[in-house]
Amino acid sequence: MYYLGTKKQCEDYNQAVFIGEAYSGSTIQWADIVINNTEDEYAIIKHEKYTHKSMKLVDELPNAFLSEL
Repeated sequence: MYYLGTKKQCEDYNQAVFIGEAYSGSTIQWADIVINNTEDEYAIIKHEKYTHKSMKLVDELPNAFLSEL
């Protein structure tokens, strides 16, 4: 599952998971943020413990994201 939203929303979610999980050492983030190649939209993998109310949750990334991966 992925969250879709703005770059800032994805960065904030990434930071919330990072802090919540107390990552340290070589782990500097939860996940890579992926950009949609056709729109100003970003995605990040959903962590099983953390939700985000204002981002759209999808099972799979739309095709426009896949060429970035």
